[in-house]
Amino acid sequence: MDNCARAVTGTRYNADTQAIHTADCSSFMITTIILPPPTATGYVPTTVYSVITGSGAKNRKRNADDSLNNLRAPAIVKARQATQVPSNVPTYASACSGTARYSSACSCAGITAAVTTVTPPPRFVVVTTTTTVGVCDPNDSYGIKYQGGTVENTVQVSETSSDMTEQACCAACFSNNSGCFSYRFTDNTCYITTETSASVHHSPDGYCPLGQFRIAGPGSGTYYGRGPCAYFT
Repeated sequence: MDNCARAVTGTRYNADTQAIHTADCSSFMITTIILPPPTATGYVPTTVYSVITGSGAKNRKRNADDSLNNLRAPAIVKARQATQVPSNVPTYASACSGTARYSSACSCAGITAAVTTVTPPPRFVVVTTTTTVGVCDPNDSYGIKYQGGTVENTVQVSETSSDMTEQACCAACFSNNSGCFSYRFTDNTCYITTETSASVHHSPDGYCPLGQFRIAGPGSGTYYGRGPCAYFT
């Protein structure tokens, strides 16, 4: 038995030390294959409003095309499999000239080579599904309908008025961060109802910082247009 083998498996060591050397050999003889992490994809739906500024078949077709769902996913670099081969020889085995001699000594002690496979935790990728909806269509009364309903009681709203055109009134309601619940146009005056506070927040976004709230029991009522922060139930 050479000095390398004596250092690794020599019987001069007590039982506890021999057990440690055997465990070190077992660990060293394992080659670890690290698989690429699986990808878990989460989908976040968003809605973008596009103001229709004119009439005619060409304009309507463009907005119809815009209403299709688009997936916006970040570019993903495909991960590769990695292999980790042990290379650290214990200091007590310094008599071994390198990994090959140490591995040979471990083999002589009955420790066989093994391969283990490790799968890392999944990496998460967020994909935004964007739906673009055409609004304020002049051919559809700028979205203003004869309708009614009750505002959900978890949100407080207030109404402001200003002089602007009917389309500008609708466009102001669907502008970013508007918080617009509804809009109406009467006697050349634009009336916009916006959210002012809410006890419960429902999916806030870039249009509705407080979230979307429902109009319960819709039916006939007054002429108004539903803004981005309101939905019917």
